[in-house]
Amino acid sequence: MTQMTTEIAGAGAAEPTGGTGIGMRRRIDPWAHPEVTAATVLMGVLLVTLIVVIGQMRTVNLDPSCLRVIAAQQRSGFCLDHGGWTLRELEAGLMRVLRVSLAGAPILVGALLGAPVVARSLEERRFAADWATPPARVLRLAPRVLRRAVLAFVGLALCGWLAAEVQWQMTPWLPRGAAPLDTFGTWGAIVPARGLAVLALAVLVGTIVGHRLVAGAVAVVLGFVLVVGGSAIMQRAWVDAYPAVVAETPLLPGDILVRTGSRWRNPYGTLLTEQQLRQHIPFKTGSPRYEEAIRGVFTEVPVIIPMSALPDLERTELLATLGVSVVLVMAAGVAVTVRRPRS
Repeated sequence: MTQMTTEIAGAGAAEPTGGTGIGMRRRIDPWAHPEVTAATVLMGVLLVTLIVVIGQMRTVNLDPSCLRVIAAQQRSGFCLDHGGWTLRELEAGLMRVLRVSLAGAPILVGALLGAPVVARSLEERRFAADWATPPARVLRLAPRVLRRAVLAFVGLALCGWLAAEVQWQMTPWLPRGAAPLDTFGTWGAIVPARGLAVLALAVLVGTIVGHRLVAGAVAVVLGFVLVVGGSAIMQRAWVDAYPAVVAETPLLPGDILVRTGSRWRNPYGTLLTEQQLRQHIPFKTGSPRYEEAIRGVFTEVPVIIPMSALPDLERTELLATLGVSVVLVMAAGVAVTVRRPRS
C-alpha cells in the first residue's frame, strides 16, 4: 500500500501545474513535447515551400492564346517561348514532390499529435492526475486532444488552401476549382479533414497500446490504410453512383474528370453499348480483325463524368471523412473510460 501511494504521488508530481522555476521552464520548453514540435515544423516547411512555389509561378507570363494548346498537350514554339511549358515542367517535377508531401502530411501530423496524448499518461503512470475516475479521465484528457486538433486543423487548412491555389495557378487552362482526379486529396478542405481523422485514430490507438512510439508507428500504418484505402473505396463508390454522360462533342483532357466507358455510333447514328457492338462483329473480341472492323464502321464516343462534378466528389469525401472522425472520437472516449492502467 505504501509503495503504491508513493508511486501515485510521484507520478502526479511529474506534471507541473503552475508556478515558476523548473515547473514553468518545463511548460515552455519546446522539447517537453517533441511530437508537437515535429508536427509544427513539418507544417511550417510545407507552408513556406508552397508560398515560394506560388511566388515562382507568378513570374510566368503565359499568353492566353496558349491555354487550350497546352491543355491539349500540343507543343508550340510560340507557347514554348511564352511560359506555357514552364508550367508543364513545374507540374511534372516539383508538384509531384509537393503532392506526395501533401498526401502524407495529414497522416504524419495526425499520428504525431494524437498517439502520445493518452499513451504518455499510461507510459509515465500518471494515474493520480489522469486516471482517478472514468469521467475525470475524459474531462482531463479532452482539452489536450482539442488543443492538438486545433493546431492540426489550422496548419493543414493553410497547407490545403495554398496547395489549391498552386494547383489552380498550375493549370490555368482549367476552370478555377477544377483539377485532375489524380491530385484529389492533396489540396482544399480534404487535407485538414484527413488530418483530424488520423488524429482521432491515433488517440484511439494510443489508448489501446499504451506506448508512445509503438502507438505512433501503428497510427501511421493504420492512417495510411484509412486515408488511401478509404479514399479509393469511396471514390469508386461515387463513380459507380454518379450519372455519367455521353460526350457528343470533342473534349479536351481538362473537360473530363473520369472516363467510365465508351459507346459506339454506327453509320446510322445509333449509339451501341459494348455488348451490342459484339453482336454486330463476327470476329473474336480483341483480335486484330475485330479492331479493324470497329474502326472501319463504328465511331467511339466516350462516356464520362465531367469536370464540373468535382465539387460533388469533394463534398462527398469531406462528409465521409468527418463522419469517420466522429466515430473514432467516440470510440476513443469509450476506450479511455474503460481502460485499466497497469499499476
